[in-house]
Amino acid sequence: PWDASYEDLVKLLPVCHNRWLLFAWQDSGRHALLCWSPDTSPIKEKMIYASSKAELTKALKALLAIHCEIAG
Repeated sequence: PWDASYEDLVKLLPVCHNRWLLFAWQDSGRHALLCWSPDTSPIKEKMIYASSKAELTKALKALLAIHCEIAG
């Protein structure tokens, strides 16, 4: 839902797996990337996630002009 809080969103995310979430505001054309990497995710998954984060962020910034990156 559009009026959900950050805490509500975190409750929906897995406690032991990484996720990328891309938010788009329809009225402004702005985007935000939420990088979710909990401490409980497996080491191998964290390594893959960390190694791809910079490239993904760079590509999305170029493509969508992302204004905000949030690490969760």
